[in-house]
Amino acid sequence: MEPVTSYTLPSHLFSATGPVTHQPRRLTNREIRERREPAIDIMSEYQLKCLRRENRVVVVAFISVWSKDSKILVPYILELARQFKGRVCFAKIDIDLFVDIAGHHRVRLPPSFVFYKDGETDRSLLYRPTPDDLKAAVEKLL
Repeated sequence: MEPVTSYTLPSHLFSATGPVTHQPRRLTNREIRERREPAIDIMSEYQLKCLRRENRVVVVAFISVWSKDSKILVPYILELARQFKGRVCFAKIDIDLFVDIAGHHRVRLPPSFVFYKDGETDRSLLYRPTPDDLKAAVEKLL
């Protein structure tokens, strides 16, 4: 068997210094922001406080993986987040993983929504809204 040399492999794989490796292009900050999921997954009470402080209007969805209604509403939440991008910040919290945050906001069952305007609770709790009710509640905050 012949040894593998640069003569037996395609020449475009080699440069004068050896094999050419592909270097991925670094993304710009704008590209990173555009690729980011429109609804933020909250991991702590502190993260939620920072989010409320930094944004004028925040909609927090308390969801669960086992809830059929949550599974139905999550794609709609993402659609609303894209539609109101820059004006409203959407966040998701899994109530099974973060029981303490859900308890602090008096959430018992998913999907439940809490609305904040200028850092303060504007509407305490909306339980199992229809997509139209959710959109109307968001538009009312603006």
